[in-house]
Amino acid sequence: MEIEYFTKLERIPYKDITIFMVTILRELPTPLQWQFTIESFREELERVKHEHNKFAFIMDVRGIGRLSIAQIKEFVNLLESYNYILQDYLIASSIYTTNNSILAVLFEILKSFYNTKKPLKFVYTLESAYEFIDSFEKGIIRDGHS
Repeated sequence: MEIEYFTKLERIPYKDITIFMVTILRELPTPLQWQFTIESFREELERVKHEHNKFAFIMDVRGIGRLSIAQIKEFVNLLESYNYILQDYLIASSIYTTNNSILAVLFEILKSFYNTKKPLKFVYTLESAYEFIDSFEKGIIRDGHS
């Protein structure tokens, strides 16, 4: 039996960095799918810790539903446990989405528990996601971010 995942996490070499492309595959995860997601993120952050390479996130969240507060807190706790990795190696994150009120609510909940360590921008095309990351990878400051 093949496991159906909640997310797909890919490492994409891009210029001098690695892009972690996270794609939400279904609206809501089962408990097992959620655990696989958390463990996948943990494993990738551990790899960054040992590789010492700069990276960025592009998260395609167009298919996401409304995660529970417990799931949001668990994800935030994971990020906080790797705070030093995010501070040292993360360049920026792009959230690829549609203009979706559910996502806005989720992000507001996330922000109440977690302050982003690096620039984060909601974008509506993959090209915009890469442009945003490029602006920080090259040291260019755009869109009021520093």
